[in-house]
Amino acid sequence: ITRASMKPGAVQTQNRVESIEQPSLTTPAGRHAGADLLRVLATIAVITIHACAWFASASTLDSAPYRVFATLSDFSVPAFVVLAGFLLARRYRYTTPGLSFVWRRARRTIVPWLIWAPILFGFTLSTGQVASNSSSVWEWWASGGGHLYFLLIIPQLYALFPIWPRRHRLPIACAALVVQVCLSIVRLYGPTTSSWFDVVTIWYGFLLFPYWIGYFAIGIAMEELIARLRQHGGALWLGLFLTLGGGWLVLTMTYQDAPNAAYAHGTGAFITPFLPILVTGLAILLLACPGAMTRGWGALRRWVRVVSRYSLGIYIVHPIILYAVAMWLNHLLFVDVVDGLIGFVSLVGITLALSIALSALIARTPLAFALGTEQR
Repeated sequence: ITRASMKPGAVQTQNRVESIEQPSLTTPAGRHAGADLLRVLATIAVITIHACAWFASASTLDSAPYRVFATLSDFSVPAFVVLAGFLLARRYRYTTPGLSFVWRRARRTIVPWLIWAPILFGFTLSTGQVASNSSSVWEWWASGGGHLYFLLIIPQLYALFPIWPRRHRLPIACAALVVQVCLSIVRLYGPTTSSWFDVVTIWYGFLLFPYWIGYFAIGIAMEELIARLRQHGGALWLGLFLTLGGGWLVLTMTYQDAPNAAYAHGTGAFITPFLPILVTGLAILLLACPGAMTRGWGALRRWVRVVSRYSLGIYIVHPIILYAVAMWLNHLLFVDVVDGLIGFVSLVGITLALSIALSALIARTPLAFALGTEQR
């Protein structure tokens, strides 16, 4: 802030002007440290889920650890939805976005989907991850284009935000969460009638915003929740309790008795009934208690910001890089568990590093819009 922009109520320190009410939750660059860290953890968790698919299928290895890693990583995509609501609510705390907001936000996801969906389809087809028959091809596209389905969910939530109530956000979030959990339960335990209703709810419900509305509402209400927790104390302990309790429930609840148990896995794992407990706990820990979570991370701060900045690009490109790296490390898949774990960590780490590099490279070209960002 320059001297010319000084306003009453500000304190000048040498050549800087610092607001008296500068939020303590933000970094010097105005970023929220907890939000950056949660985004980084979610990004790594997405890569972990796909890396686990390689190691869990290795017949000579104990697949149990990788199934645990993958299950605990299911908080990843919901965390991105929570962050979308949280950051939008912070940015538009005192204003209401207009209609142009929806298009401006949506093009950051729809345009990348239009560009990368054909690329990912050609990749999965050429590597044999999708059969070349018409039914498999149709299923791939109808399911949102592999992991790119997330880019079709967020615009729906963006369209809701301009009309989202600005008051009583916490009660509304609780109601939205109840709606989401009820839909998730019906999706797993409801009767199958082979009707269009089953197609919409059971088969493709994960593509529709009602199944994510609770996560989005939690993000929007998070600042109000943070204020109440600070008033009464206990944010750190509540976050730990929900995280540990939610993690235990996510691991122990397999839904094997559900008529539609098959839809509690894969993409459907992100909208299971108990996962919101784990996601809410992590959100409280990192968004309400960023100081406690980021204390002593000095040397990692820049790295966290870089990964956070390119998180969408990493999310989009990592399956291609992971496949190439996994093929290169393939000889580590069929040895003992110790070497398998070493190979697993190597796969996740190398994929993350190369995905960051590729995203940063694309962001410095005129093709930056393909990753939903401006050219750097």
